[in-house]
Amino acid sequence: MKTQDAIPWNEFIRQERIRRNWRQRDVAERLGTTPVTVTRWESGSHLPSAYFRMKLCTLFEKSEQELGFSQNDTIIFPVTEDPSVVRNESIEAPREHALPLDAIPVTSLPENLPAPADSFVGLSSPPELPEVQKSITPPQLLQRRTIAFLLGAGTLGLAATATFTFWFPSSSRSRVRPPSQPTPRYPLHPPQSQRLHHLVDMNTSNWINHVAWSSDNRYLATASGSNTLTIWEIEKDTIALAHPTLNQWINDVSWSKTNWVAAVTAESGAGALQLWKFPESTPARTMKKGYALRSVSWSPDNSYLAISGHSPTVEVWNSTLDHLVSSYTNAKLGLLGISRVTWSPSGRFLACATDDGTAHVWEALTGQMRVIYHGHQSRVHDLAWSPNERAIVSCSTDQTSQVWDAATGHTLMTYRGQKGEIEGVDWSPHGTWIASASADHTVQIWAPFTGQFIALYDKYDVTVETAHWSTDGTMLAIGTDKDGVEIWPGQY
Repeated sequence: MKTQDAIPWNEFIRQERIRRNWRQRDVAERLGTTPVTVTRWESGSHLPSAYFRMKLCTLFEKSEQELGFSQNDTIIFPVTEDPSVVRNESIEAPREHALPLDAIPVTSLPENLPAPADSFVGLSSPPELPEVQKSITPPQLLQRRTIAFLLGAGTLGLAATATFTFWFPSSSRSRVRPPSQPTPRYPLHPPQSQRLHHLVDMNTSNWINHVAWSSDNRYLATASGSNTLTIWEIEKDTIALAHPTLNQWINDVSWSKTNWVAAVTAESGAGALQLWKFPESTPARTMKKGYALRSVSWSPDNSYLAISGHSPTVEVWNSTLDHLVSSYTNAKLGLLGISRVTWSPSGRFLACATDDGTAHVWEALTGQMRVIYHGHQSRVHDLAWSPNERAIVSCSTDQTSQVWDAATGHTLMTYRGQKGEIEGVDWSPHGTWIASASADHTVQIWAPFTGQFIALYDKYDVTVETAHWSTDGTMLAIGTDKDGVEIWPGQY
């Protein structure tokens, strides 16, 4: 009978999957990889990278030790059906040259990396190396050889008694930086001199609740604590248009790809949704509600508008506001409301943040509930989808930002770097960073699945209400409750 210590890591993965009655395809979808990769893990022919180890531990609710992983893990060859082929059960890099797996950067171990087509095996002398590789120091070159051995040996299926030499010409797969490109040190603390624009309207309130970029990133619409929706021409730092609204307080604004601007307002328990066709100054359509509206969002194809407010129901309307397409109601909210609603990148799903501390995901046009997230301890202020639609980041008055699986509701990561209520979050268009705006007077930029602290904006003496990337990810708009909007470079 096998003891637990004798069970290899790949068998632990297979057993945990079978225990949950999942197919390999089910595991792949939850981890964001392919069924072929899961098959290779379970056969032992490929070792999960550090990134996927973390996701496997989260998925199966186990530690790395409980799943059988250790720093000395090796790749195990599956048994071949051809008796003429002799293979060892495992091949390890020589101990005097081996690096601990956790010392190898995650980016150096992409999944399913094939042996390079231009590799040179068994040559008596190495080929001429390009200039960049000539400048690599011996420890860096040794690391690259070790990684190549660990990944390539399982693919080639070579006997352990043979001696091999691996030479890798320079290619785009290389992660070694030339000396002229030093590794950036985080966290970055951008000085005020890097600020691109400061948008302040001296005639209205500069309490900024939310912002929306035009599709070409030339204009920015701001929802503020006044009865005027302001649209800025960013490069000129000037107001392009100022739209009067029905009510005093503008809670949210959304800009469609076809240049329709939607804003929702609230005053004395009533609300309104108004639409403008930019650059026209007169609202084209207005819809009044008997409760305060707090959020509005255009669908990615510009066909629908989702609205929410001081009500337990999210409504989806067509673009002309003459037909209610669908609705979703959280009956448990009672007198509480829904602070934010947003479409998934494909337009198939909607997600909302609620005052009871939950977040909901459902089929947008049918109202069919998909998942309810219970990770927060109190009111959820804001949320945003990852560009690949697999994860959502939400923020709360509990002073945390949490990344979770949009299909299962499992928490993937909790960020606790800020000391006040988190007012707003946004996911960068390329999926690389998350921005969180807080009542502790800071905006922090961090990595979605590791929580690595990337950059800090802290030159504010007021609450930061929102931080929102431009559609191309090159700029970041930061709105406060007193000092208007600042535009900063959006890449790090």
